[in-house]
Amino acid sequence: MAALPESTPHRQAFARLKEELDARRPRTLVTPLTADDPSLTPSGLLALDGALGGGFTRGVVATLEGAGSSGRMAVAARLLATVTRRTLAAVVDDGALFPPDLVRAGVVLERLVVVPAPAALGMARAVDI
Repeated sequence: MAALPESTPHRQAFARLKEELDARRPRTLVTPLTADDPSLTPSGLLALDGALGGGFTRGVVATLEGAGSSGRMAVAARLLATVTRRTLAAVVDDGALFPPDLVRAGVVLERLVVVPAPAALGMARAVDI
């Protein structure tokens, strides 16, 4: 797929949106979540948390996407480990999660709800519910 020229209305609108969002986000890397900001859940990865402005916003559905072997499952396991140490977490699983690997990553399985959904429609329904 060819890239859009810089002058298209879509490209300009996206650039304006990106500028607005960047203006709202702190520019420095943050330390892991403290009691000072209970609305954010850190991933446990300082660089990712910095890019997210402190971590994932609690109560928001987020997807981790990427090519095979890109590290998305490692990021998911780290995030789930960070969250389940303190509270409950839920994940919609396309069949890729392997509980023994989650335990090795530090996930507290007793605090994790796994919703199996092997297809996109099932994932959308699970998230909607």
